[in-house]
Amino acid sequence: MIASSTASNIPLLLVLAISIVIGLLMVIVFRYTSDQKAIGRAKDKLKAHLLAVRLFQDQLPVVMRAYGRILHGTGSYLRLACTPFLIAILPITCLIVQLDRYFGWVPLQPAQAFLVEARVEDPAALSEASLQLPPELSSSAPAVHDPNSDCGGTSGNACLHRVSRRWRIIVLSNRSR
Repeated sequence: MIASSTASNIPLLLVLAISIVIGLLMVIVFRYTSDQKAIGRAKDKLKAHLLAVRLFQDQLPVVMRAYGRILHGTGSYLRLACTPFLIAILPITCLIVQLDRYFGWVPLQPAQAFLVEARVEDPAALSEASLQLPPELSSSAPAVHDPNSDCGGTSGNACLHRVSRRWRIIVLSNRSR
């Protein structure tokens, strides 16, 4: 029982381990691709302007000028932090695509239900549609006729000619041929 639950969690554990390693690498990349001294100065200026707002609450012109400088300092801080982000985004995007390729699709499990939908332009053709299933699959409900399946909740001439039929299917076993 424990071995089977561990085996089912292997993809989760792999993604977690990869995420930790990549997170640590990105911290290192951020450290070496950013101007840490300029970021520190920007933070110090922001703190000083925030302190000015607190100290000079009763002097409206000083507070407004401090707010303007806070906005400007925030923009400078974001610009300084954006450079390492732009450097790291390309490898991270490639990594996410590869992880999705390996972990984004899983086989159907026993007792898992899914839908099969057939769309046709001619309603007469749909009434003759049938579904033939292999022995590993079973239909759990009769087919459902949906006259406006692709309309997205709207009505009009574009939706009059689209009809569909849906079957709810359940996996009985994972036997491969």
